[in-house]
Amino acid sequence: MDSERNMEVERLYLFLLCSLPGISGKKVRAMRQFAGSYKAAYELDMDEYLKQGIFSGRGRCYGYRERHKDQERLIREYEELKSLGIGLVAEFDMDYPVRLMDLEDPPPLLFYRGGLPRDGLPSASVIGSRACSGYGAGIAARIAEELCDAGVCLISGMAEGIDSAAQRAALRKGHDSFAILGSGVNHCYPMESYDIYELMCAGQGGVISECPVRSAPEPWRFVQRNRIIAALSDVVIVAEARKRSGTSITVDYALSCGREIFSVPHRLGDELGEGCNLLIRDGASIFTCTEDVLSSGVIAKRLSAGDGGIRIKERAGKKEEKTVTSLASSEKIVYSCLDFNPKHIEDIAAQTGLGMATVLRALLCLEKRRLACSVSSFYYRKVS
Repeated sequence: MDSERNMEVERLYLFLLCSLPGISGKKVRAMRQFAGSYKAAYELDMDEYLKQGIFSGRGRCYGYRERHKDQERLIREYEELKSLGIGLVAEFDMDYPVRLMDLEDPPPLLFYRGGLPRDGLPSASVIGSRACSGYGAGIAARIAEELCDAGVCLISGMAEGIDSAAQRAALRKGHDSFAILGSGVNHCYPMESYDIYELMCAGQGGVISECPVRSAPEPWRFVQRNRIIAALSDVVIVAEARKRSGTSITVDYALSCGREIFSVPHRLGDELGEGCNLLIRDGASIFTCTEDVLSSGVIAKRLSAGDGGIRIKERAGKKEEKTVTSLASSEKIVYSCLDFNPKHIEDIAAQTGLGMATVLRALLCLEKRRLACSVSSFYYRKVS
């Protein structure tokens, strides 16, 4: 009982330290190592940290100097977290994600809504550009669906473009997905992703952040959260990225954690996919099919620990087969003509030899079944 009480006290003071402005997680850990506990770290005089070089100057440790001003409000906020559906997990808790320990500076405290990824399950992130093409979004969705069907847990950042396309596809098929946010867990950013944010908060996976609950989304926070995406993933898959892309930050973090990088090859001259081709040139594994990832070292090892993923994959395959075989003949012909690059309806009609009216009816039917979608006027692509 005393041990539990001590841990709860430590969790509270860790929360107070992490809620102070200008105090990074790395600094919080250094304070604890010097003071011996988070409670002692919070109570220690600022001059002691200045002597040790943990704080580099009085002006740069304003948050710590003024810590008692907001203490009562922060304690109330801490006590209200559970009623708001927000969980806390500290680095000393049993359910703290062990993969994060591969980071040079693992977050000492995580906030979450929904749940946390399980350490024993294989995990992968599907990432890429925010301003992606229909092809990139389609590929990301397909990769996410197939990996999740096989029993792999999806980690991503809920950003517009590739990230949200992958997570939306996984959630649509009933799988769990986890989003790492660059804000407090009560902020949905971007708002266009609210549909998947809501599902994850409700327990179909979860949303996770090291940022205090009140934190607004800021550019520097997204750079920091990328290291958590990388560390929580056994492999990182880049579906589409430009030559200069923020995706490279996540890739660098993943490499520093010893994670394998997969990259989807793109056509030469395709600016939206140039970053993917450069990754392959620099040593990333080529993604040709989902089996490339499933047979990779860590993923294969985790999957072999049980057959749950195989059964899930078999069920999903039968469901997909049933969906396609139930189509009318004209719909099957049009569906077989589609791929993840948008095609104009006239090109589809020319390729299939069907009349425009027949093609349009077939496309409308495929849209209703979520097998195809319109990306612009009279342009259609395959969804799955």
